[in-house]
Amino acid sequence: TPFLFEEYVGKVYSGRRWGGVGGGLKPDFVIRGNVPLDAKYKVKVQPCDVYQAFTYAAVLRSGESVLVYPKVERKTLRIGDVRVRVESLR
Repeated sequence: TPFLFEEYVGKVYSGRRWGGVGGGLKPDFVIRGNVPLDAKYKVKVQPCDVYQAFTYAAVLRSGESVLVYPKVERKTLRIGDVRVRVESLR
């Protein structure tokens, strides 16, 4: 089911698969040029997910990163100059 959720999120956001940056760093998708997007099949936002999204944005030199969950409260978090958008498909 997590794989199907990831595939669905990729279609909804018109994401393209990312081949990796090195060292195993690999967001699920990249949208709008260089914005990393990660699909999380979880019931709540974990701090480690937010830091992971921040790292993706820093490595890709994007000021933004997106985390998508099945059903969470939408919010935007800031870490320095990076905005991490938490989105929900509900």
